[in-house]
Amino acid sequence: MLTPTRTLVERSPFTVAWVVPVAFLLLVACGDDPTGTEPDPAIGLSVSPEQVEVEPGGTASVTVEVARTDFEGAVTVGVSGLPSGVTASSLTLDGGLAVETATLELDASADAPAGTASATVEASASGVSAVTASLEVSVLPSGNFSLSLEPESLELQQGGSGEVSVSISRSGDFEGEVALSVEDLPFGVAGAFEPEATDGESSTLTLQAADGAEVGSANATVTGEATELGTREVSLGIEVTEAPDAQTVSFGFCESSGLPQWFAVQDGDGDWQRVEPEVATQTEHEYVFELESGRGGIAWFGAEPGADAELHLFYGSAEELGHGMACEPEESPLRTVSGAVVGVDAQAGEMAQVSLGGQHADMPSAGSGGFTIEHVPQGPQDLLAARVRMEGMGTGEPSSRVDRLLVRRGVDPPEGEQLDRVDFDSEEAFDPAEAEVALENLNGETGFVNVQIVTAAGQLAVPSFDFSTDAVRSYQGLPTERQTSGDAHVLGAMAIEMDEASGEGTVRFSSRSVAAVENTSLALGPHLTAQVSAGTLPSASFSAQPEYEGMWIGTFAQERPDREHMVGVVILSGYVEATAGTVELSVPDLSDVEGWDPDWGLETGSEVTWVLGAASASLLELVGNLSDPTGAVGISMQMATEAGSFTP
Repeated sequence: MLTPTRTLVERSPFTVAWVVPVAFLLLVACGDDPTGTEPDPAIGLSVSPEQVEVEPGGTASVTVEVARTDFEGAVTVGVSGLPSGVTASSLTLDGGLAVETATLELDASADAPAGTASATVEASASGVSAVTASLEVSVLPSGNFSLSLEPESLELQQGGSGEVSVSISRSGDFEGEVALSVEDLPFGVAGAFEPEATDGESSTLTLQAADGAEVGSANATVTGEATELGTREVSLGIEVTEAPDAQTVSFGFCESSGLPQWFAVQDGDGDWQRVEPEVATQTEHEYVFELESGRGGIAWFGAEPGADAELHLFYGSAEELGHGMACEPEESPLRTVSGAVVGVDAQAGEMAQVSLGGQHADMPSAGSGGFTIEHVPQGPQDLLAARVRMEGMGTGEPSSRVDRLLVRRGVDPPEGEQLDRVDFDSEEAFDPAEAEVALENLNGETGFVNVQIVTAAGQLAVPSFDFSTDAVRSYQGLPTERQTSGDAHVLGAMAIEMDEASGEGTVRFSSRSVAAVENTSLALGPHLTAQVSAGTLPSASFSAQPEYEGMWIGTFAQERPDREHMVGVVILSGYVEATAGTVELSVPDLSDVEGWDPDWGLETGSEVTWVLGAASASLLELVGNLSDPTGAVGISMQMATEAGSFTP
C-alpha cells in the first residue's frame, strides 16, 4: 500500500500537499492516532460587556463565559489591573459543563478616584494553560445626572409652537453645568432651550413649526452633556399636523352686557390688532375677524360713566371664541310678575325662595310677604319655591335645611300679573326628598353643599349648608314621584380655607348633575398649583393638574379713587391643547395697539387683589350644559381657586 504513494510522489512532488492530509484523515477515521498522543486540554474565555462604567460606591456586573475543551475540572477566574479603589472577588467554576457562565461583580469604594484602566480577566485551571481577556473599566466622577421631559410627546400645528419642560435630576455631589441640545427634529421644526446650559435643575425647550413643516410623526432626541460625566439622552415624540384653514369668528355684544369701547384680536401668537365692529348700533356691536392659525385671543375694554373699568382677555380656539361669552340680543321683551308668600315663620328662622323661568324673586331674605320677579322670559315657565329653615345664624356655624317645596309647571302670566300666592302650608306644597352626600378629599376644611333644582323651564338654587368640617352632609330635592322627564338636580360642594382679614385663601368646588335624590359622593379636586408674578402686567404659571384641564382664569382688581379697575384673563382648553407641563397666563402689553389708553391697565403704587382659578370643564362643555342642564345628568366639574394680593 505504500508503494503507490511513493510512485505518485516520484511522479509529481506537488501531490504531497493533499496526499498526506488525506492519509491522516483516513487514519483518524479508522481510529488510529498517527501521533500516538492525546489532544491538549484548553480553556476558551470571553467577557461581556468589554467596557463597563461604575460610580463611586457602586457596583458593575460583567458576564464571564468559559468554554472547556477535553477536560472537566474547575476553572478559576480573576481580574488584575483594575482602577484604584475598584475590587473584584475571584470566581471558581466547579466544572462539569462544556460551556459555563458566571457574573463577575466589580465594587468601587465611595472614594474611588475617577479614571479608566485596561484590566485583564484571567481564567486558569490545573494542568491547563491560562487564558486572558481585556476589560476596560471606568470609574465615573462622583455624582451623576439624568434627564426627563414633561410632556414626553408633543403635537404641533404647522406655524404653531409648543413647550417642553426639561428636568435635570442630579445625584451625588455633581453640581456641574449641563449643556442641552436636540436632534432629529422633523423637517421645518426648530428648537431652542432657555437656558441652553445650566447648573440648575430645569430648562424649557421651545419648539416652533414653520408654515411648511413636514406633517407626520418623529422621535427627536434631547441630549444633556456634562464634562467628565459624558452625555445622557431622552426621547421626545413629535407629531406635526396640518394648519387649519382660516376660520371666521363673530363675537357679539348687546346693551344689557355693556358695549365695549375698544376691541382687539391676536391671531395665534401674532401681534395684537384693533378691530372695528362690523355692526355698531346703540344696542348691539358685532365684531367679525379671521384666525388663520385656528386659535387666538380677543381683548376688549368697557366702562360706563361712574362704573368699574374692565379689561377682558379671552384665549381659545376659533370654535370656542365663536361661542363668545357676551349676551345675545333679546329676541322678545321680558316681563315682570309679582306674588305673595305665606306659611313662612321668620321668628322660627324660616325664609322663602321663589323663582320663575330661572329668575329669582326680589323679596325679603326672611319672613312672608310680597315678591317681584323681573326679566322673566316669555312663554310657559316653571315656578319653583322652597321654604328653608336657617339655624345658627351669627354663630359662625350656620346651617340650613329645606323643609317644604312647591312646583307649578307651565305658568305663563301676562306682564304685571299677580301670581297665585305661594302657600307652603297648602296641599300644593310637599316635603322634599332627602339623602346624604359624602365629600371626598375635604381634608378637614370647612365646606358646604348646595343643590340646584332644574326643570325643563325653570331652576331654583336651594342652599343646604352647614359650615363645618363634616365629610357627610344631607341635601334635599324633588321626590321621585314629583319629577317629570328631564328634571335634574345639580349637586355642588365647596371647601374653603380663607383669611377673612386679608382675603387670601383657597376655594375648591365640585359639582355633578343627578336625576334622583339619593345617597352619593362628590370628590373635591386638589388645591390649585400656581404662582403669581407681580407687576402692572401680572402673570401666572399653572402647573399641569389632570383634574383642571378645561380652562384657566386670572383676575386682577385695583381700587382707584374714582372706580375699580379690573383685568380678567381666561385661557380655554382649545388654545393650549398642544401645550403641556405648565400653562402660562399673562396680561399682554397692548400699548402699541391702535386706540389703547394706558389708563385702562393697572398702575403702580396701588394694591392689586388677584384670584386664580382652573376648571375641569371646557367652555364648550359649560355652554352645552347651561343650554340644556336637564340633559346633562352625570356631567361633573371640578374647580379650584386661590386668592391673594400684591402692590406693583
